[in-house]
Amino acid sequence: MLQISGSQGNQRGRAVTLIGLGIAHYISGRFDEALSLLVEARDLLIAMRDDRGIIRALANLGIVYERVGRFVDSAKAIQDVLEYASSLGDPAVEALQWNNLAVLRGTLGDHREALRCAESAILAAPEEDRDESKAYAKRVMGEARVGLGQLEVAFQDLKEALELSLRLQLAGNQVYVHNSLGVAYRAAGSSEQAIECHTTALSLAEKFGDHSGDSEILTDLGLTYAAAGRYDEAVTALEKAHAIAAERNERYAAARAALALGRIPAPTMAPARARELLTDAEATFTELDLPEAGTARGALLELSDPVDRTGG
Repeated sequence: MLQISGSQGNQRGRAVTLIGLGIAHYISGRFDEALSLLVEARDLLIAMRDDRGIIRALANLGIVYERVGRFVDSAKAIQDVLEYASSLGDPAVEALQWNNLAVLRGTLGDHREALRCAESAILAAPEEDRDESKAYAKRVMGEARVGLGQLEVAFQDLKEALELSLRLQLAGNQVYVHNSLGVAYRAAGSSEQAIECHTTALSLAEKFGDHSGDSEILTDLGLTYAAAGRYDEAVTALEKAHAIAAERNERYAAARAALALGRIPAPTMAPARARELLTDAEATFTELDLPEAGTARGALLELSDPVDRTGG
């Protein structure tokens, strides 16, 4: 199909097909393939000066870059989309990208900036899209509130996000809201409720056929098991998360799972295996210039000077 489009000189049709295939590969967790297709689409559309097409290609690139831990590239793509959308007077696109930027800022640990971006998403959205934008924004705001220790407000935001997502049938957001609720319940010390939310997120991902967040959710489930002292179950979830991320070349997710595994205490996790995992995680986080590198280094020091590690 791609060869036919190209031979007919239909470069725009080729670009549209490339974007569609890129999105399909992303949903299936094949991130390298998604990036290759989306970059080719972007370059074609830039050559044609098709601003609308460029926005679509860049927006999807930003999402995939975020998933593989290329946060600088993700932020650049999102900022470029915001500029194009502003010049075209497209508030719906602006709102969507403010939400994507909020997710990115939250991942980087800048929770107050994540809140600001999410609030900007709600303000930017046109009236007919306000509830959908709010569903995504409230999820990110809830995640940021958890990071800031504001758990009561976090639960309010996440439950509002879930209500909106159910009413609007936003399948992907339902998956992530349930997982975020699991993280919030873990922070509140409610392990059983947290585990139920993580497992619901995995079940919904299977139901909707959206496996892009499997590694992230399994890592959060593993962290919750570890926090509850259920180390064997934690290792099972985290090893699966690590394997999925490694297979997809999802480097940030793989490093996150490796860090969590490396912090599981002996005898459940052998010290030699823990050191290997933590060393790999530290190297990846350092290369990606992420703050988790310091956490991994600290965990490696604990192996050299053993203390009672909880795995949480």
